[in-house]
Amino acid sequence: MSTSKNNRRKELAAQNKAKEQPDGEEVQIVIDDLVKVDPSLRNIGARNLQKIAIAVQRTEHFSGPLPRPDHLEQYAVLIENGAERIMKQSEDQTDHRIRSERNIVNWTLFQSIIGQLIAAALAVAAMYLGYKMVMDGHDWAGGVMLGVPVMTMVVAFLKYSNHHRK
Repeated sequence: MSTSKNNRRKELAAQNKAKEQPDGEEVQIVIDDLVKVDPSLRNIGARNLQKIAIAVQRTEHFSGPLPRPDHLEQYAVLIENGAERIMKQSEDQTDHRIRSERNIVNWTLFQSIIGQLIAAALAVAAMYLGYKMVMDGHDWAGGVMLGVPVMTMVVAFLKYSNHHRK
C-alpha cells in the first residue's frame, strides 16, 4: 500500500477523532439544554454536569441511496475504488428498479388487454346466441341474451368515461 494512502488514512482517522471531541461551545449548549429540561441538574456541580454533557452523543442522520459525500470520500481512501464501486452499485440498483417497474406496468397492461378481449369475445358470443334464440322463436330468452351483454357494455363504458373525467 502506498505511503500517501496510509497518510491519508491517518489524516481521516485524526479528523474523525477530532469530530468525536466536542468543543466548549457545544458542551455549553448541551448543558443549557439539560438544565432547561431538568433545573435540578444545577445542584450536581459544574464538573459533573460537564461530564454528562460530554457523554451525550450527537447523532447525524442521512437518508438516501448513497452515503454522505464525506463518507464516500472515506470509502475511496479505505477501499480501493470504494467510491466508484458504491456509485456503480447505486446506478445498477436504480436501473434494476426501473426495469422491474417497467415490467410490472407492461404485464399489468397485457393482463388488462387480455381481460378486455375475453370480455368482448364473451359479449359477442352471448349476443350471437341471443340472436339465434330470437330467430328460433324464443323471444324472451333471446332478448335477455341480447340485452344483458349490451347493458353490461353500456355500464362499463359509462363508468370508464366518468372515471377519466375526474
